[in-house]
Amino acid sequence: MIPKNVTMKSCVGKRAVADCDIENRFGVIVKGSEVKITGSNSYGMEIRTTPCQCCGVSLKVTRVGKGSLTVLEEGE
Repeated sequence: MIPKNVTMKSCVGKRAVADCDIENRFGVIVKGSEVKITGSNSYGMEIRTTPCQCCGVSLKVTRVGKGSLTVLEEGE
């Protein structure tokens, strides 16, 4: 979980781990998956998975709240 005193905007560009299953109509990001935070607005954050090595497809999910992610430190 991202602490309440950390803004969503300050998390943009950082890597994070999903604390729960995050889904939209195109797919599911399972708990424990590593994602990159690519944007934020008043509705939540936009996250994207790393592209598949086989086909190059990645999943983008918007409106993700702070309670669904844990930001990784640079060395992790």
